[in-house]
Amino acid sequence: MDTTLKQIRDLVAELKTDVSGIVEVRIHNNILELDNLFGQLECESKAEIPSTGAICATLMPTLQAYRQMFKTRLNQNGLIELLLEGAKASVNIGEFNDAKALYEEIATLAEDSQNITAKIEAIKQRGHLNSRQEQWQQAQEYYQQVIELCEDTNNKEEMANIYNNLGYNATLQGNFNQANEYHQKAIQIAAEADSRWVIADAHNSLGTIATVQADWDEAIEHFQQSITLYDELDDRRGMAQTYHNLAMAYVDCEQWEEAGECYQEATEIAEDVGDLPLMAGIYINRAEFFLNISSIEMAKTYCSKALEIFRKLNDKRGIAEAYKLLGRIYKKEQDWDTAEQHFNESIKLYQSCNNLLGLAEAHYEFGSMYNEKQEFEKAKMHFASSLNLFEQLKATEEIERVQSALGALAA
Repeated sequence: MDTTLKQIRDLVAELKTDVSGIVEVRIHNNILELDNLFGQLECESKAEIPSTGAICATLMPTLQAYRQMFKTRLNQNGLIELLLEGAKASVNIGEFNDAKALYEEIATLAEDSQNITAKIEAIKQRGHLNSRQEQWQQAQEYYQQVIELCEDTNNKEEMANIYNNLGYNATLQGNFNQANEYHQKAIQIAAEADSRWVIADAHNSLGTIATVQADWDEAIEHFQQSITLYDELDDRRGMAQTYHNLAMAYVDCEQWEEAGECYQEATEIAEDVGDLPLMAGIYINRAEFFLNISSIEMAKTYCSKALEIFRKLNDKRGIAEAYKLLGRIYKKEQDWDTAEQHFNESIKLYQSCNNLLGLAEAHYEFGSMYNEKQEFEKAKMHFASSLNLFEQLKATEEIERVQSALGALAA
């Protein structure tokens, strides 16, 4: 990391001293070198997870120096390229406000230069950032702007991609019917554009929705269609994600052998790709798989690995998932105090990010623990909270499960 940053600083110093008559080729080569250095920085930050503050303190002043140096010597499209790299680097180190400001500047420059592709990219990335921060309304507004721009330019592939993003957000908020409509719309538009990647992505998401709604046959069918398309496209990350989702569907069906095989495929591909968020998701669900087959130590191991990554990524929802699962693991061992501590932390985090599905599940598991301890009033309280949340989500199977638990307590 230090070597990479030193190269960036040295390049800036070189440009600052050469203020007379830099030729266009020289500028172009320096931009290419900057692009390579940002790529190295991204790879190293993923591998080492360095301190955000330490990187930002060095990287952002350097980026500002580049911007000022190149502003007078590049056309607007060249400056846009530079700012896009800076915005990506800011996202990679968790400086979302800096990234938002850069994307706003890019959108303005793109408007002035009539660079519609850059404008779409900048606005789309703003939507992604709002989505990542669970600012759903703002994200939807940016995505709607992109859809309008795509309609004006007949960019059907990008439009279909945005509908998929709207579907993801609806799913995260528990709006499954709306999410289904968005993904079906994405498939329809992507078919017109012959975009197999977008279709594969939509089938993956539809499989996830079907899994949540306990429609196993439909879920497996969607996941298998997705895997076939990703394989044809040689999209290894997409394959890892879909194998992961298919494994979870098999777990819910209690087809343990098939689930184990899919988790192994997903883990190997994700680790090879080096995608930390994907690895964390696979680890935590693989931990649940081991819990379901009563392999407690392996469950703890994979859950701890997931929690470590979630913390480094500052992913509150992921941390909440890990705490919820740790609560279940310690409940299995009848370590009630430790389980209670983890469930409480999970509920607080789910509330802070307004994740209704996770909150409903955490209350149900908490109620189950108190039921096992024969503390029935506390169990009723958590089951009632869980039922209310599942009813808001219209999750039929989960509603029946909680109603059954409450009925048993009343008997």
